[in-house]
Amino acid sequence: MTRVLTTMPAAGLLLLLLSGCAAAGAQSTQPAPTGGPQDRRHLMETMRTDCMERKGFKYVQNIPEPRKISADEELRSAGDYRAMMKYREKYGFGRFADYIYPDDPELRAGSMRKLMASSRVQADMRLQGSMSETQRAQWAVANDTCYSETIKELTGRTFTDEHALRLRMDEISTRLRSSEIDGDPELVRLARDYGSCLRDRGVRVFSLKPTEIEMSAQSHFVVGLEAVAQRDDSIRAGVYIPAFSAEEAAPYLAREVQAAIEDLECGRDFYAAHRPKDDEVSEKVLRELGVSKELL
Repeated sequence: MTRVLTTMPAAGLLLLLLSGCAAAGAQSTQPAPTGGPQDRRHLMETMRTDCMERKGFKYVQNIPEPRKISADEELRSAGDYRAMMKYREKYGFGRFADYIYPDDPELRAGSMRKLMASSRVQADMRLQGSMSETQRAQWAVANDTCYSETIKELTGRTFTDEHALRLRMDEISTRLRSSEIDGDPELVRLARDYGSCLRDRGVRVFSLKPTEIEMSAQSHFVVGLEAVAQRDDSIRAGVYIPAFSAEEAAPYLAREVQAAIEDLECGRDFYAAHRPKDDEVSEKVLRELGVSKELL
């Protein structure tokens, strides 16, 4: 097993990772850019590039490739048992499957490994690496200003920088999910039954909250992947991504598939009720935030 070690400055890496996130739609107090989501994203990135160039800096545009959502993925997002079982029988939770099926369109494109290997991230890492510490600090200030000005012009909303926007989005999400999901009596009952079933199968359940219980079975594999990464090298600086071969990942995936199937059997009723409700709350979060998904 080999390793991938990224030693990019922490501030630059944070900007990269935040830029790679996305969520669902919203309203604006200003006229929105014309055209579809991809056109609006292009406009935003062009505005940021122009702003950075006026300040004497280069900027690597972040324009994700359009991604078609399959019918099966839509069903899984709605908590459909058969669609979820079909996926889990092959991919488990989708953690280790990426090493065995790297080009499979059914696997989400947003894994850390794929993100760090993307041409955009690599270009931005080269840009950050070409600057001195002082230049990177100046670049970060300019980037925050340009981001704030662009979002203000496109949405009418004021955020000092992208981090402030994400914090506000998290605050709204926590509040709404606490009241509308953790406060839903039916979801509370289903989560309790789900957790009881997992415990009967020997799974450590960290929380019975409807917003947290889904990670109980998955957390073992998340922690396991991180543990493998840390054992791979004693250096703590940077971001570690274990580079398994398909053969090395296979036994991990086999255990993950079994756990994912057991998790679904226990959470079948919970998923069917929770996922549609969670999607509704996601829409409310973005409406309150006032920034549409293509601008995130």
